[in-house]
Amino acid sequence: MLLNLSNNLAPFSNPTKKILVADDEEDIRKIFHEFLKDSFEVRMAKNGKEAVVIAREWKPDLILMDIKMPEMSGIEASRIILSNANLPIIAITAFQGSIQKQVEELGLHYLRKPFRLKTILEKINCLISSNC
Repeated sequence: MLLNLSNNLAPFSNPTKKILVADDEEDIRKIFHEFLKDSFEVRMAKNGKEAVVIAREWKPDLILMDIKMPEMSGIEASRIILSNANLPIIAITAFQGSIQKQVEELGLHYLRKPFRLKTILEKINCLISSNC
């Protein structure tokens, strides 16, 4: 998943758009923050519960949501968030099977680990600009 973070992000840059990154792994949150901070306004959540609170108060344009997190899973957090808002959520997980089915039933976008950061950025740009 790690790439050169000096990729040219100019074509995707949109600092008025807000992205919430929810992941229980601090290193992953740091990577996403470094990769996205020059192109978007970014906030972090370390679990599903925090993601729900931040999403309600901050109203992001898109959420990158890890599925397997403590306190509240990404699936449950996504259900709650989507019951109050209409926004794209990209589920990020290494798991398949029943979790993938739940992701699809919720209408979440899905990226399986490992992935390239450039792929995430392309997906974000597509969803934020409604060009998917």
